[in-house]
Amino acid sequence: MQLGILLDQLRLNWRTIGADVQRGWPDNTRLVELSNAVVRVRSAGSGDRTIMLTPDAPVVLENYIPLMNLLAPHARVVCFEYPGCGFSFPRFGFGFTLQHYVETTKSLMDALEIQRATLAFTCVNAMVAMAFAHQHPDRVDKLVLSQVASVHEMHEFVNRIDIRLAGIRMFRTPVIGQLFMMLKRNQVARGWFKMALPKGFPSDSVWDLAKPAYESGCVFCVASLVQGQSAITAADLPVNMRQAAIIWGDADRTHAKTNKESIHEHLPHAVITRLPDRGHCLDIETPEQFSQLVLSAMRSA
Repeated sequence: MQLGILLDQLRLNWRTIGADVQRGWPDNTRLVELSNAVVRVRSAGSGDRTIMLTPDAPVVLENYIPLMNLLAPHARVVCFEYPGCGFSFPRFGFGFTLQHYVETTKSLMDALEIQRATLAFTCVNAMVAMAFAHQHPDRVDKLVLSQVASVHEMHEFVNRIDIRLAGIRMFRTPVIGQLFMMLKRNQVARGWFKMALPKGFPSDSVWDLAKPAYESGCVFCVASLVQGQSAITAADLPVNMRQAAIIWGDADRTHAKTNKESIHEHLPHAVITRLPDRGHCLDIETPEQFSQLVLSAMRSA
């Protein structure tokens, strides 16, 4: 266990959320206690099929309300925040590794009695979806993934977006990275939206939805996430499943140098849809278009 990750565990293991904060959450939002984490979940809709969503931090659950509203007439929709994001907190034993995130996904599905689901995840969370599909193929109807490439390309992406101060990489450096994020969480989150959304997009409209959560004490443990998943290799994601769709926002400046086609190393049969005018946060930038792509992928499963 890296010392920096232990620091985030120590400060969040006993963290609780006041009733006044919870009253401000969207309707049908609750906390689910798992063995090594507490996870914030919101559910909407009903039906025989389930769609699972998870925000790509610093995006929070509140940003997903429009997308959930569009999907809810067609399926049961479950949106949850992974530990270290939003109001989901790691407890002792959660080491921010790929396997810990896979286990959280399974434990949450078990707790909510979800037998199978379409996983519509983005960026680093999409790698969790692929690993989950590899380990538990019977629990996945369809993968609908966005802003994700091969493991090598994703490691290069993280290197490019890491904040460097005095020659030190803030996200990759244990303890320093965690302390930096504790001090600069809000500034990093708002800055990410400005960089990841397309030029000309009103990034503050996204931040304005997330800001109340940040002001109420949500977390953004990007340093622990980067450090915990730094050892992921291609062998962790040997998916090769046919029921997969990939969506790319080509106006995402954070992925400008990423080889989008490299995802075929893991998902050789996946069909890639390119959206030239969209950025990193497709699911909240264009919920109408994203919801239609998810539903279309589900119909083709």
